[in-house]
Amino acid sequence: MPLQRAKLTSDKALTEITSALRKSHKLKDADDDDFEVRSQSELISTFSSVTNMLTILLAAIASISLVVGGIGIMNIMFVSVTERTREIGLRMAIGGRE
Repeated sequence: MPLQRAKLTSDKALTEITSALRKSHKLKDADDDDFEVRSQSELISTFSSVTNMLTILLAAIASISLVVGGIGIMNIMFVSVTERTREIGLRMAIGGRE
């Protein structure tokens, strides 16, 4: 209930501000407004959409970073296993045990 009352109060305030600005700008009824009046709910929705877009962008950057890091670690492990394979093969060839 308080939310509806706040919405009605906000709408009423917007209407009063618009009419006061139209009078001070000396606009006729047929003229278009030469100003914009924005409410808090519009600002909140704008900030919310910007925040969501930044979250998606940061998630994309983080996932790309994880993939690149994983590939780097995989390459390092592959090189170390390849080096050890040669060493183990050489030891087995000369009769070494496990």
